[in-house]
Amino acid sequence: MSWKPLLDRFFRAGEELGYKSDIDANGPQTAGFGSFEVTQNRGQRGSTYTTILRDLQHNPNIRILTYAQATKISIDQSKKANGVYYYHHGIKKFSAVSKEIILSCGSYDSPKLLMLSGVGPKNELELLGIKPKVNLPVGKNLQDHFGSFIFPITINSTISFSIERDFGIHAFYEYFSKGLGLMTVPSAVDGQAFMSTSDVKESGKDWPNIQIMFMPISPSKALKDVLVKALYLKPKVMSDIMDPYDGSDGIMLIPLIVRPKGVGEVTLKDKNPFSDPLIGTLPIPINKDHFIYKMRIFISHYHILLIQVYSKLHTQNILLNDML
Repeated sequence: MSWKPLLDRFFRAGEELGYKSDIDANGPQTAGFGSFEVTQNRGQRGSTYTTILRDLQHNPNIRILTYAQATKISIDQSKKANGVYYYHHGIKKFSAVSKEIILSCGSYDSPKLLMLSGVGPKNELELLGIKPKVNLPVGKNLQDHFGSFIFPITINSTISFSIERDFGIHAFYEYFSKGLGLMTVPSAVDGQAFMSTSDVKESGKDWPNIQIMFMPISPSKALKDVLVKALYLKPKVMSDIMDPYDGSDGIMLIPLIVRPKGVGEVTLKDKNPFSDPLIGTLPIPINKDHFIYKMRIFISHYHILLIQVYSKLHTQNILLNDML
């Protein structure tokens, strides 16, 4: 990413609070601040295709199929996977393997394919008429992090990203010709921080359970429309929050719970490989009052951070007391 208009202030604020500002988010679990880590090449997303497959797709020993869906892994009596059943353009086919199968269908479809193949909870598979091959808790312990937004926070300096003001021909030119500019920033997330709440610190092990995403993006009607459509938020609620600050520069913060205590599960609807899996809920094993109390502690802590970040930027509106 090459566009970081407020990241230095974000880091300095973290340093004043006693945090490091050069953490490796993919390294050991460490509290601190750092850039939002991405896989990019000249500002563009480094996908599996662009970084690996594009250069290998014409090799004689590689065959890439599109419009194909794996439906079952063949497992022999010794419980060894020996092939994959799949549909290609509506025709059922089979590919035998001599070495290994890499299963990479995501958090939902990977357990789905395993269970369709007989690898999963025995009782659940039998109820659906699937012969169990290996009895394992596949699909259990589904975890996800949840979070919230702290916004709008407006500033009196025109250095944040405004969709209406900055997203134009120049931005496209910078991105496609040089691999630079605001379009290199994924979802406008510039930086991040990892922190531990007080109860974690009191346990004697500083293992961060809160992540904060830092987005130097201005509140606007265009941003409101993006959030409403992408996150299925209520238009009227978002209008009440954002419309009064339309045209202002500002930032958005996203605090996330990164070590959730609630878990869910992925199960099968039936044995039809084209049916979507069933996704169980992620219960939160804490009462509402306790959760609100912990969020107030977090927001109070972050209030100090915000003051330190933007004391030189003349922060106008920090609507922290209205968030809960």
